[in-house]
Order: sequence, then structure tokens, then C-alpha cells
Amino acid sequence: SPPIVSSNQAGTSYDPSGDLTAAATYYWRVTAKGPGGSTTGPLWTFTTRSSAAPSVPADGAVDVPTATPLTWNAIAGSSRYDVRLGTTNPPPVLVRNVSGTTYQPAVPLAPATTYYWQIDAREGGGAVTPGPVWRFTTAVAPSAPSSPSPADGAVNLAVTTTLAWA
Repeated sequence: SPPIVSSNQAGTSYDPSGDLTAAATYYWRVTAKGPGGSTTGPLWTFTTRSSAAPSVPADGAVDVPTATPLTWNAIAGSSRYDVRLGTTNPPPVLVRNVSGTTYQPAVPLAPATTYYWQIDAREGGGAVTPGPVWRFTTAVAPSAPSSPSPADGAVNLAVTTTLAWA
């Protein structure tokens, strides 16, 4: 049974002071009070996300360069990670047993594309703990240069001609 952290709440919400512990399971319940007495509600549970939140790219990021490396925070008890990356959710495993907290995809990602990524922590005993799935959208490729000056096929130009384009 969880301890009482707030009594006589006037509303229907409670915001804990300070941050909750990462990757922890919490149990909570609400006791309704009124003129006729009190009724204890059911026991509920939730788990906070792992501390492996990525730093690059952030969940929901847009205009991410196509050559951006994936970077995440280390998870206690894990020294190797599986990197999942793809255009579907959940993303497929791209590479297994990465020893650091950064992975650079071998080829640039497609421009203007939404990607999903996930880091699975590998523990010493072989257990794999999947992290949350994040998404980001790569930047749009620039338009092709146009309006060359001198114009395409121009002849008899001075040897000091400056090249320009839009």
C-alpha cells in the first residue's frame, strides 16, 4: 500500500514535487472523501521511462540533418546496446551489441522522412531491456541550383567572369 503523500486534495489531480525516479515502478491510489465518509479506490501502477533518453535527436525533432549520429545516455548495469532504427514503429534492429552510447548510421538517412528509433540495453547476464520508441523527421533536401549566370551555353565571355546562381 503506497504511503499518503497528500491529504484533502480539492481537485482531481496531483503534481508530485520534484522529478520521479527514472525506470521506476510506482503504485498509487486515491481515497475519495465526502460528507458520507470515505472510499478507497483501486491500486494503480505506472513505470517511468528509462534514463536512456536520447540527447540527439530528441523525440519529435524536425529538420534533423541526414547524417546525424544517434546518441543516448548510458544505462546502469548495461555496457552494450542494440540500436533500432527505421521508418516503421516499432523500428527493426539495425545493429546489435554497440559498446558505446553513440551510433553513426553507415549511410545518410533519407531527407524529409520520419524515422523511429529505440535503444535496447543489454545487461551482463544477457537480458535485454527495451527502451521507449522515439521519432524524428529529417530535413528537406535543398532545391537544385538554378538561374546560372552566365547562362548555360554562353560564349565569348571575359576571362574575369564571375559565376552566380540562385
